[in-house]
Order: sequence, then structure tokens, then C-alpha cells
Amino acid sequence: MSSLDSRLAAVYILKRFRKQRAWASETITSAQSRYELDPRDTALAAILSKSVLEHESLIDYYLEHFSSIPLNQLDEEVLNLLRIGIVQILYLDRIPDSAAVDTAVSGCRTLGRKKACGFVNAVLRSIIRNKNELPVPDSDDPAAGLALRYSHPKWLVQRLIQEHGSEHTEAFLKANNEIDSRSLYVNTLITDSDQFISLLQEHEISYVTDPQWPESVQIPQMRRVDQLPGYHEGMFYVQDPAAHEVSSIAGVSPNISVLDCCAAPGGKTISSSIKMENTGSVTACDIHENKLKRIMENCSRLHITNVECCAHDAREALSGSYDVVLADVPCSGMGVIRKRPEIRYKREEEILSLPQIQFDILSNVSRNVKPGGTLVYSTCTVLKEENEDVIKHFLSSHSDFKLVPFTTFGQNCDGMFTYWPQLHHTDGFFVCKMKKTS
Repeated sequence: MSSLDSRLAAVYILKRFRKQRAWASETITSAQSRYELDPRDTALAAILSKSVLEHESLIDYYLEHFSSIPLNQLDEEVLNLLRIGIVQILYLDRIPDSAAVDTAVSGCRTLGRKKACGFVNAVLRSIIRNKNELPVPDSDDPAAGLALRYSHPKWLVQRLIQEHGSEHTEAFLKANNEIDSRSLYVNTLITDSDQFISLLQEHEISYVTDPQWPESVQIPQMRRVDQLPGYHEGMFYVQDPAAHEVSSIAGVSPNISVLDCCAAPGGKTISSSIKMENTGSVTACDIHENKLKRIMENCSRLHITNVECCAHDAREALSGSYDVVLADVPCSGMGVIRKRPEIRYKREEEILSLPQIQFDILSNVSRNVKPGGTLVYSTCTVLKEENEDVIKHFLSSHSDFKLVPFTTFGQNCDGMFTYWPQLHHTDGFFVCKMKKTS
């Protein structure tokens, strides 16, 4: 194993994404095995591939200025080695420029692209010489300029500018390219914040606290959760602060019944169960049985006993009535780009069918809400047609439901709220609270 292996692993991850649309976060496991990476090199491979996906449009813009060969004529692996080299030179300050060049050239040799070695060396050294005077993306079209500068799809940028203005949109795009932290919530069934923080300090784990989330600490995103102290003992679980708000907004409390109808990966099931103090019942449904298995494994780790899982398509009728129904529906994911940079490569036409699916799920599970009970709709997207428009459509055809005001992050809401990463330091996330009046 050498320092080159993490770069080759990153090339492999990027290739898998392009050819098979495989998530980088999932491909890293096979890359780790394929190249026999130790934890440090595995983390570097993840950072390199994620960074390329975050900045690829801008990186390619620079390459077009310094490459003597059109990018569409370059070998795919050579192009990815160049992208990985540029990421190290421009965005990762702990890696010397010389190492970025040397490993890219060595990668060409290892991958059987010896003829490209001189070319790769020349392009990367040109980038280094000009790194303080790189060409600035310029366009008469504001959406096109922002899309290129922050490597987001133009269609998404256009929509956000139309709905929220250029300043808000640019802040959102910028936030999506910043390093994200991971929020750990203390499992109050078995411990408390003071004990957990003491454990982190004992193991010299860096963390940040926020008075707004007293039962949570934030740690660097790239740390493997299952290697943190207290994980196997069930002392904490991972959840974004916006998603964590759902159980509070829903008014979840001990001894009630909750249906989480699109439960995977299980964060809301877990936070609801803990808020219920392991009493009452939580029914977690999902169309994918393998994901339900993961939820039950987490419940076991966290000493949760009031959760029952059920494989079920939320568009189909389900028996039973519940005090609270949570509908965190399938969506475009345009609010979690900073966690999953691959999402920015979705085409506009890929999301056109989602609002109808979301409406169908919401309409179906509304039948499972008890009279006087609560229905909460949520998504991890910031697109109006998947959020407010779905709710307006639902309320216009379901007169037995009405919006319920709530407070979140100190803000009073009329029943709907959108969280933004640049404003709330959370995922982009939408939540709506409704009550069944009869």
C-alpha cells in the first residue's frame, strides 16, 4: 500500500458513479477492499472523490483553459486523475502541490496510461503556477454563472433565483460546498449529555456544542460513526437537526401511537421513540425490507423496544389509526447536496413525477390519522413543487385537515417551514404540521 492507493480508489469511485450512478458513500467500502486501504487512506479517498463531485464544473472550466486537448477527447481515468490533482492543489491545503502532481503522474503509469504522464504533469504545474490568477467564470446569464462557479445544475439555480433571488441562492450554493459536520444526539434512555461529552473528552474527540440543541454535539463529517466511543453501547444516534425537529413539531410524547410511513433510514423513528421514553408504540414502514432490518439493528443498539417494523408501500392502504403520522416522503434530495454531492447531477426531468407520488402518499396515510390526531409531512428538498405546492393540493382536497402553527428554532410558523443550510446550519428541509379535525 502507498499514498497512491487512495488516489486510485478515488478514480474508481468516480468511475463507478459515472457509469452506474453508484453513491460515492457506498462505493467507498468496495474501494477500501479493492485497494486494501487503511482507515486514513480510506478517509482521503472519500474526501478526494467527494471534493471532485462538489467542484467538478469549475474544475473542468479551469482544465479547459490549461489543457491542450479538449476534455471530451481525454481518457476518462486520465481526466479523473487531473480532477483529483486539481482538488488537492486548490481545495485541500494539507497536501503539498508536489505530492498532488507526483501521485497523478504515478497514477497514469499504474493505470497503463504512460503516454499521458507528461501531459498530466504539464497541466497540473500550469495550474500551480497560476493558482492565484485562475480565470473567473463570466456569463451574461446570472444562473449560468452561479451554476458554473458552484458546480450546481443550471435548472436548479434558475428555479431558486426565480423564487428566492440571487443573493439567497448564491448563499445556498456556497453552503452546499462547505465542509459539513455530523450531529450526534444523545440517547437519553441510557445516558445524558454530560456523560457523553466526558466520554468524547476522554478519547480526545473534537466536538462542538450549541445551546440550541442541548442533547446534541457536532463532530467532523469524515469520522466513522461506528468507531466513535459509545457507539456500540447505544449512547448516541446520528440525525440532522432539522430532521430531529420533526418529532418535537409533531408533539410526540409518552404513551401515544406513531406511524412513520416512509421510515428509512430510521432517524425519525428513533428520535420519536426516545422522546416517547420507550413507551407507547412506533410503527416503522418502508418499501425496502433490507432498510427495515437496519432500523431494527439500530433500535437494538439503542435499547429501544417500542418499535415494530412493517414492509409496506406507503401508497397502498394500511390498517390502523394513530395519534401521529409522519410522512417523510421520497423526494429529489435537493436539500442534502452538501452531504451527497452526487444529487447535483440529477436531471430536471428526473424529479417531474415526484409531486404526484408525494401527494398520493400523503393522501393515503392521512386515512390512518385518528380524529384530532396530527399529520406531519416532510422532505429533504427545498423545491416549492415538492413542498408548499403538494400541501396546497392536499388541503384543497382534504377539508378534514388544517394547518397547525408551530415554533422551531425560535421562529413562529403558520404550519409550514423550510430550513436552509446557510441560515439554520442544517440540511435543506421542509416540514408541515396538520391536524385532522374530524
